[in-house]
Amino acid sequence: MIPAHRQEKLLAIAHFLHLHLSPQSFLALNYVCTHNSRRSQIAQIWSWAAAHYFGLENLRHFSGGTEVTAFNENAVKAMERAGFQTANDAKNNPKYRIVCDPQLEPLLCFSKYFDDPYNPQKDFIALMTCSDAETNCPFIPGTKQRFSLNYEDPKVSDGTSEEEYIYDQCVQQIAREILFLMQELSSISK
Repeated sequence: MIPAHRQEKLLAIAHFLHLHLSPQSFLALNYVCTHNSRRSQIAQIWSWAAAHYFGLENLRHFSGGTEVTAFNENAVKAMERAGFQTANDAKNNPKYRIVCDPQLEPLLCFSKYFDDPYNPQKDFIALMTCSDAETNCPFIPGTKQRFSLNYEDPKVSDGTSEEEYIYDQCVQQIAREILFLMQELSSISK
């Protein structure tokens, strides 16, 4: 279900990560989207869960944007429908604690700039999840490498009868691709 051109892109990312992944240190992945409210958050969560599933414990998973808004409620609900548990602190920009396995420390997700102090400041891999961030961030300081991994914005369905379906489709596409990426990375790292 992943088109060949997307598989090629994911394989290139997996091979790059393999070359830079070391058992002695952590490698940070920072998923970047304009508002850090939907696609980048979804990708960060799937990356974290997939890395855990495939035993890639030396990866760290972050997200950020060129603007700060909030982790969109429709995206949060779609992740809950996909099986993740969420809890937040109910502020303007809530900080969600995401759980996929009770044995794993929850992942903290909230909207922030890509260079927020919470995120890595150097030697990280930037994965651009939207074309706006690709255009608006021609340079991201501190990156080892930058990859374009654009997804359609489910925001176009907000307030429509297709909203839930479109968000679920976005979550599923990102899940398929991130799982493919992590599985490939796991295979070549053995």
